[in-house]
Amino acid sequence: MALILELGAGDNLAANSYRSVDDLRIYAGLRGVDLGGKTKSECEVLLIKAMDYLEAQSRRYKGEKTNISQPLQWPRSEVWDVEQSNSRLPNNEIPRLMEYAQLALAIEALNGDLQPNATTSNKGQVLREKIGPIDITYSAEIPKQNFVEALAKPAALLAPLYKRNGLVMVRS
Repeated sequence: MALILELGAGDNLAANSYRSVDDLRIYAGLRGVDLGGKTKSECEVLLIKAMDYLEAQSRRYKGEKTNISQPLQWPRSEVWDVEQSNSRLPNNEIPRLMEYAQLALAIEALNGDLQPNATTSNKGQVLREKIGPIDITYSAEIPKQNFVEALAKPAALLAPLYKRNGLVMVRS
């Protein structure tokens, strides 16, 4: 497998990454992350897993794909940078935050799947457990699931590239 980089034109129909293995090694090294002697192809797999996650966020990004047939979500047109300069981002560039998010997600992928299947329990808390001829009693109350952003660093990098979903704060 080989990475084919999207450089911002949106015309490479085989593009599958924004950053290279060398970029990943530099990014990880600057942050004190040991890639554990990962081979080039193992690092490519990490970068592809990161791209899978980024592509799954497609409905959340601002703007529209620059070229409808491009395989990746970026570059995009009509993306405004309201946090920094209130200007339009160039439609022939991949935002640095997107590139950094891919690299951060690749590092997170060292710890496992970035998009695990959800598991839910339909059983309440164990109230009583008897080991000899097994006798377990569960509470009738099903535990509540608390959501915590597991990928906080990449989420913070991606936040400026996400739509606001109609929520606006007005100061008076």
